[in-house]
Amino acid sequence: EETVVYFDTHIEELTLLRIQLQRKTQSNIEGMDYGLSLQYFWQPKKDTGFNLTQSFTGNTKYRYILYNSVDPALQSEYFSGINNYTTSFGWRESIWRKWFFYEISPGVNFHKQYDFKPNYSLRIFADFYFGNI
Repeated sequence: EETVVYFDTHIEELTLLRIQLQRKTQSNIEGMDYGLSLQYFWQPKKDTGFNLTQSFTGNTKYRYILYNSVDPALQSEYFSGINNYTTSFGWRESIWRKWFFYEISPGVNFHKQYDFKPNYSLRIFADFYFGNI
């Protein structure tokens, strides 16, 4: 079961500020996931946009392997609280055809499993829209 609630507000034309709250439980996973995201979207021109996101995620019974553990099966612990902080920036653009988009999103997260040390990422997406857009 998952619930996502978000509140949108337009700060100025072609911008959007979104506050998103979420919670999730699964029968085969202990505890409840929860999160808060603050997202800012801006579309400087047609078929081009960027977003800036700050998110906080946690769990009421998060099980993680201790950082640099010799035997991961024996060295895990439970944690209740926010276990990941993430900041990301995304650039999205339509290329070639109006129905083909790419997005490049560099980010950094600070996860409990790695003692909140920075982990860097680069995500690349391709979206294809079919139908009347």
